[in-house]
Amino acid sequence: MNGDLKTILSAIAREKASERAAKRLKSHEYANHFAEALQKMSGIHILEECNSAKNYFCADVGGIQVAISPLASHEGLWEKPSDGFVDMCKRRGCKWGIVLLELRKSQVDGFWIPGGDWQSFFGHYTKIHSDNVERAERKGMAHRFRNFDKFLELVSR
Repeated sequence: MNGDLKTILSAIAREKASERAAKRLKSHEYANHFAEALQKMSGIHILEECNSAKNYFCADVGGIQVAISPLASHEGLWEKPSDGFVDMCKRRGCKWGIVLLELRKSQVDGFWIPGGDWQSFFGHYTKIHSDNVERAERKGMAHRFRNFDKFLELVSR
């Protein structure tokens, strides 16, 4: 094998950085698609839209402003919400919650976790594993949904 360790390790580091960038881009795409589909399917009004650099948005759901960060994963492992999302929630002073989308070939399960429950159960984690989500669901803190009607019902509570 040619090259010194520094060259080999820098190539690996670049590869991992590009993988992280691709995951981040996918996460932002899922958030945008979720917001668009939610708007189309249920007619909610998006107050502060996602863009290609954000994975969160704010919407009017039945007269209530709700900040939402939909995070998607094929592996059952999610990163914590971004600092930008936290800043938007503080700036808008609105209700907020996290949507964890578990993407599988046969179906997509969504979990709505209201802000207060997120803070008390997940607030200290930097990465969220599906086992923790299932435990939160058993405790009534994470609420499973498979369609937008159920999602809107959960958000409106």
